[in-house]
Amino acid sequence: MNKPVLVNNLRGLDGFSDDAFIRLKQLISLHVIPFSPSTYWRKVKKGEFPPPEKISEQITASRVKYIREWAKDPAGYRAPAKGMRRVTEEA
Repeated sequence: MNKPVLVNNLRGLDGFSDDAFIRLKQLISLHVIPFSPSTYWRKVKKGEFPPPEKISEQITASRVKYIREWAKDPAGYRAPAKGMRRVTEEA
């Protein structure tokens, strides 16, 4: 029996540029990801979903371009690096 394929609503990201940040709550409310917050974090930990970036002490968010990369092949996606990336200001 074949595993069901996840269907993602990337139309929810149409108004965002690739460099935009999107928070977990938005990913869920826009139906971009078809799973719960706990599954999201489990997938991030396993490298099966792009890790969010630390924007400030209390805010983490994902870059839209990484979400789009994941959506091309959710079952085959592997994050290039483990852990959260810290957003740094460019000089």
